[in-house]
Amino acid sequence: MGILTRILRLFKADMHGVMDQIEDPALLLRQHLREMEKALDEKALELKRIRAQREALCRDHARNVQTCDNLEKDLAVAIEKEKDEIARILIKKLKPHQALKDELSRRIQDLDHQTRELSECLERRRGEFEHLQLRASAFMQKTDAEPWTASLKASPIESFFQEPCAEEVELELIKRKEAMKGETA
Repeated sequence: MGILTRILRLFKADMHGVMDQIEDPALLLRQHLREMEKALDEKALELKRIRAQREALCRDHARNVQTCDNLEKDLAVAIEKEKDEIARILIKKLKPHQALKDELSRRIQDLDHQTRELSECLERRRGEFEHLQLRASAFMQKTDAEPWTASLKASPIESFFQEPCAEEVELELIKRKEAMKGETA
């Protein structure tokens, strides 16, 4: 069982090594940036949806306030004219509208709070995204330039200007001495 486990572990390690070599960091970075941008767009759409919902609630609230105002005026007239039965009917109509007005006000305040928080978060994330885009751009320019600098370092022209090691000097000296002995003989 130990051998099988070790073989399996070796196979997994080898597969991870292959995957590491296949993965291109620049491509992965671009994909992550696209995913971040998509997430920002989704947050912006959510913010737009919340603002539209708030506008609809504000319209409903304004209509309800107008209805409450009309009922209040009618109630004042009924009380002034001592029409208690009509006043009772108007109070029964007014109470639900006042409760609805209060609930709509509370919802609007909640949406205002959500809008502020989401706007701040979105702006902060956009700033972070722009910063990461700049860093990614610098990284990609560096990685694009690395193959050129690596090929220049490994080129034969570069090796001509390197100082030979002591063993190479000794070997060359022996070859030249032997060549001189062969010429004199």
